[in-house]
Amino acid sequence: MYKGIPMNNKSFKTILYASDLGKNSKSAFEIALNLASTTSASLLFMHVVNNTLIEEDEAIDSYISDALFKKIKKSKLDIAAEKIEKRLIGTQHECPELYDSVSIETLVTEGRATSQILKLAEYKKADLIIMGSRTHTSIGGLLIGSTASKVMQQSKIPVMVIPL
Repeated sequence: MYKGIPMNNKSFKTILYASDLGKNSKSAFEIALNLASTTSASLLFMHVVNNTLIEEDEAIDSYISDALFKKIKKSKLDIAAEKIEKRLIGTQHECPELYDSVSIETLVTEGRATSQILKLAEYKKADLIIMGSRTHTSIGGLLIGSTASKVMQQSKIPVMVIPL
């Protein structure tokens, strides 16, 4: 049982796993994969590249051309896709039976993480969102990351936050 969610719950058809692709996020992915396998759900593995801060910075705009900026954005998207692929390959080698039991779709998108996660969850009719969170304060476990907090507050479906 994960925080009130029975493991034999067959009502999950689609689970959205949103990752920052950090080194410590592997444990959250493993939980998402296990839950998808146990409930026979498909798994959407997504990452959001936030280029909006760069796009809004007029100082950067005066130093680089549009072509260079587009190249940088594409590079960030490609790097994220490669990281997801490496994580999937690693999982496939470590536990092939688990990997083979779940239909996994990957997506790298850009924008603000909270809105992109919620849009994809709605578009794909996800039944659950899983994401990892690191605390960013000395209070430790009392606070969760801002993206996870915003997703929890705004989501119309259950959100499982895994401490990283």
